[in-house]
Amino acid sequence: MENPLNGAILAQLAEHPQGLSEYALLQALAGHPFLQALDQGGDLGLFRRHFALMNGLYQLRQRLAADGWWLAISALNIQLQSAQPTDASLTSHDPLGAYYLDWQELDNTDAEAVETLLHGFWRRFAGEERAQARQDALSQLGLAPDADWRMIKSRFRALAARHHPDKGGDSQQFIRIRQAYECLATSRNRGT
Repeated sequence: MENPLNGAILAQLAEHPQGLSEYALLQALAGHPFLQALDQGGDLGLFRRHFALMNGLYQLRQRLAADGWWLAISALNIQLQSAQPTDASLTSHDPLGAYYLDWQELDNTDAEAVETLLHGFWRRFAGEERAQARQDALSQLGLAPDADWRMIKSRFRALAARHHPDKGGDSQQFIRIRQAYECLATSRNRGT
């Protein structure tokens, strides 16, 4: 199916040669009748608008490539470029593109499926964020990623004694050490 947004997308890309974010492009196209017809409100409506935009972008990428143009697609910058990338990995099979080019994916995605997608994303995001916080805390204490709780406590006590303000230490450094220790204690109590 030819995406009715394609002409409007190209017009926006021509007006913004530096590129624009997915959010900005959706805002610019918000009044388009096709997007308005897809909108069912809430998360499902947002997903449907996003899917329609991405479908149009990937359709345009395929068509423009035949003319030597490249359409860079990312959430933060969508930009029409005059030459295709030389990196073969960028032009080889793209599973994300295949997903968005299949209108059945849109038809088969209901509110419950969108909720499941969002829940999974936030769960993964929180896990990655906790893992990064743990790594940062271990680094603050000067410990390796595989440090066990005994090593963490021992290192914290040694650094706290050295940097405690009552013993002439740097109060800001002591606070950073204490924050790192609290972060690790919290992650230990959560079992992460």
